[in-house]
Amino acid sequence: MLESFANVVRNSATSLSAVAIPSFGTFEAVKYDEEIVNDRVTGKRLLLPPQVVVEFHPAAMLRKRLNKTNG
Repeated sequence: MLESFANVVRNSATSLSAVAIPSFGTFEAVKYDEEIVNDRVTGKRLLLPPQVVVEFHPAAMLRKRLNKTNG
């Protein structure tokens, strides 16, 4: 079941769409463009390739329940 869920999230990330689970949260794909950064140690410039990252945004109910157990 977990493998199937991971496949759904992975497939939606390739099309840059989101997967929402009511009362739990949303898995959203965010695309970052390539960028040039400076290495702090060597001072050399590096090119970071573009990438797609899946971010999780918890629903209000989940945040509320987690805060209740931690506080």
